[in-house]
Amino acid sequence: MPRPALVLPALTAAAALVTSGLVAGAATAATPHGRSAVNFHSTAAHHVVAPATTRPGIAHLRNTGRGEVLVAEAKHDSSNVHQVARAIRADSPTPFVTNYRLVAIASPKSGAYTELTPGTYYFADIDTDRVVARQIETMTVAGSPVDARTPKGRGVVVTSHRNLRLPGTIAREGYLHVQNHSASLTDFLFVGVDDSTTRAMLASIVAHPSFGKLFSVASEQGNPFGFAPVPATGPHSISWVHYRGKPGRYVAAILTFRGKKDVGPHRGQARVLHLK
Repeated sequence: MPRPALVLPALTAAAALVTSGLVAGAATAATPHGRSAVNFHSTAAHHVVAPATTRPGIAHLRNTGRGEVLVAEAKHDSSNVHQVARAIRADSPTPFVTNYRLVAIASPKSGAYTELTPGTYYFADIDTDRVVARQIETMTVAGSPVDARTPKGRGVVVTSHRNLRLPGTIAREGYLHVQNHSASLTDFLFVGVDDSTTRAMLASIVAHPSFGKLFSVASEQGNPFGFAPVPATGPHSISWVHYRGKPGRYVAAILTFRGKKDVGPHRGQARVLHLK
């Protein structure tokens, strides 16, 4: 599946193993209280269909189609669909990070809760070799705020110093409350750990994480990156995402991107996680 440069520019060799979708499970049928869901989808021609307007507040974003859709908010009033397309196609994440706030990367038939602030939002299908302006949809967020009722979730926190915090054990299915307090675009990896991996090996990964170490303990059964429930998140953002995974041990790690530099995983950016 094609993926724009801004999401995982440092992982060209590993891109086929990374599955960073908006949620692991299917989207729920409706937002429980407060406001209707913001539904969108892409057509066979990769044109995205989305509402022209919606109100600010916490909203349930639902990708009801079969294509993976990037949702971003413009940082400048002068932005347009041509600039968005060029930023997504750029070899470096700098044009995108400078001019847009990443809201979601929505996998097909998925949904998540996130906060929408007043402004202009863009929807682009990234299941294509080349994102072009005519396929991008624009949505205006304006009016009085209204919040959807959010589900209860276990906290996954990226601190202002770009460290990862999360519970040691979570249920095999539920919601994660993702909070990115850093100034960096952040992506998440969840590596399913092979049964032969010892506690000492896991401790070494947490103390000094690297891609080599992550691959060395990855389970050969199925997807080596496990259930991958958390999307790439923009700086200073919050969301609630649904996940579903197999019981077992995982290593959760983050990658942070600032400007042209790809950072991680470094010390403080990897944790052991158990699904029960």
